[in-house]
Amino acid sequence: MANTITRMYATRADADAAVGDLAKHGFGPEEILVVGSPAAAAGDPAQVDAIVDTLTRGYILKRHAVEYAKKVAQGSTFVAVHAPFGSGLKATVLLDRHHPVDSGVPEPVYPRARYDESAPLSSALRLPVWSSDPTPFATFWNVPTLQAPGATVSAAISRIPAPLSALFGLPVLSDKAAPASSSLGLPLLSDNPAPVSSLVGLPLLSDNAAPASSLVGLPVLSNKAAPASSLVGLPVLSNKAAPASSMLGLPVLW
Repeated sequence: MANTITRMYATRADADAAVGDLAKHGFGPEEILVVGSPAAAAGDPAQVDAIVDTLTRGYILKRHAVEYAKKVAQGSTFVAVHAPFGSGLKATVLLDRHHPVDSGVPEPVYPRARYDESAPLSSALRLPVWSSDPTPFATFWNVPTLQAPGATVSAAISRIPAPLSALFGLPVLSDKAAPASSSLGLPLLSDNPAPVSSLVGLPLLSDNAAPASSLVGLPVLSNKAAPASSLVGLPVLSNKAAPASSMLGLPVLW
């Protein structure tokens, strides 16, 4: 892939100096096009058409060749370089050393690409951003977003009291502290919030009274101290922590 750089020179000497500079820096004759004015070109439409034909055969666009031909017919010399990929800047610098003049065709302006940190891949490849919508998938399918734009997933989940139920659109089953015991009608084995940690003398990993329920987003089924008695409508026989030991006069082992 070649990049064509064109320049017009007022004299043949300037054009020849530019061509010599190009050759010295590695550009071959097959990459350079030089078109000068024939002796009888000025005011001769046939000669102008011949110059246009020469330029177009040198891979110059026809609409540009017509403008270049007018300048060449007046005595200027046209030089073009079909610079291989990566060498366009070098060719431009070499041509501009030798006093080019106005060619009649405006030079192309390449806007400087602006790097956008929010779209690094598009910026690196100089591609346009397809959409500025922060939630394109939700907008395309017309579905609600799972979280507010800019919020992290963890932050969004932490604000939901029952994330699993909310995710599947299910109602919260219960707000009780001991759902399994309440469901089966059994009393709590211990009112110590951390019996295992207390038994082996380890610190608590969590002070959440119902960590499993919180982890999977399930409600607490019951917060009653004697769920079985409450469930069947019976009074509590004893409020002692170890009733059998107290009745038999035995010490509590732990």
